[in-house]
Amino acid sequence: MRPLYSASVLSRRPLLLLLLCLPPASCSGHRPAPRAPIFPPVAAWKTLLDDAVVAPLAADSRHVFVATRAGAVRALDPKTGEVLWKVEGVPGRLSANDGSLLVRDENGSVTSLHPRTGAVRWRVDTGVPGPLPVVLDGERALVAGQGLSAISLENGATVWIDRTGAETTTPPVPTTARLLTGEKDGTLRCRDRATGVSLWTLRTHDALLAPPLVEESKRRLFLGTSDRRILEVSLDKGKPGWRWKVGADVAHAGLLLYGHVMFAAYDAVLYALQRGGNLAWRGPLPSRPLAAPLVVEGRVLVACLENQLVVFDAVNGTSEGSFTTTAEIRTPPILAGSLIVLGLRDRSVIAYALAGRLPAAPAEGKEPEPGAEPKPEAPATPPVPQPPAVDRPVGGR
Repeated sequence: MRPLYSASVLSRRPLLLLLLCLPPASCSGHRPAPRAPIFPPVAAWKTLLDDAVVAPLAADSRHVFVATRAGAVRALDPKTGEVLWKVEGVPGRLSANDGSLLVRDENGSVTSLHPRTGAVRWRVDTGVPGPLPVVLDGERALVAGQGLSAISLENGATVWIDRTGAETTTPPVPTTARLLTGEKDGTLRCRDRATGVSLWTLRTHDALLAPPLVEESKRRLFLGTSDRRILEVSLDKGKPGWRWKVGADVAHAGLLLYGHVMFAAYDAVLYALQRGGNLAWRGPLPSRPLAAPLVVEGRVLVACLENQLVVFDAVNGTSEGSFTTTAEIRTPPILAGSLIVLGLRDRSVIAYALAGRLPAAPAEGKEPEPGAEPKPEAPATPPVPQPPAVDRPVGGR
């Protein structure tokens, strides 16, 4: 008769008994320990201005930049909200990265300011009027509106300009070799990034307001439209793939996170679709979104009309809280380090720290408690002299 257990199995019997006595592992379906909550946030600082804030805010690694309706631009300390410098007579919308700060007015004039001082580097008339902020693209800046122009960040010189098609209504989206824009007549246009020459177009039914979301490694993009759809489109030829019908227009950029394609639509829903086009989850919003979804510590934050911030688990769409700001939100939220920064209708810029992340000893000028009186901005200081070795006179080339 064969033995019930071989000698090798019997020799491992103590190990088998030990394994049977161990607690269930991760395969048992137990969820990992929950992450620390990020809501409700706490006001870290609030800076009062003397005029209404103009969207959007901009930031680099050392500053938060804010423009106001009367044409003043300020640089704020992202840790305290202190006004570091102020320049007047530069109306328009801001764009910034480390090394560059640009102001674009609706007539098509673009002014380059030194991020550390506010000194004017150069100013040019691009001949492309429109309300969209400049998009920074490597050593170039893209100016979109009634036409599309690429200009040099060094001196504002025109690299190329193209007036093909209708007015551009979405911020340009650059890829490695291509450039994508949405137009007033519903056209999505793909150009050669180096020359501006049109490569293909895709027509939708209404003016595009949301820029496309590009997944270059898969050679495709995702487009939220003003005719209540989310589309998959091939990047190489503009050929449509799957489509998903939503309850209202999509007017803000989307994001790719954890394998999901996410768009916030005007039906007050945040949609998360799988890359293949199936619905992963949907998150109800308290009202229409006023900005694109923002990733904050692996979660998805959406600012909604008029004064609501809501946050979702990016994997399954579970709500992780909501928060009401002290006044109506006037700018899309941006991140400055670990702070969420907003411009409000009460002529202020406010920074919120995530739950449990507020510094123990706030510096002067911060607002550590909700409802505390904010510190007004410091009086304007005389303009800092222009560094002669770096900056160029206005209009210089």
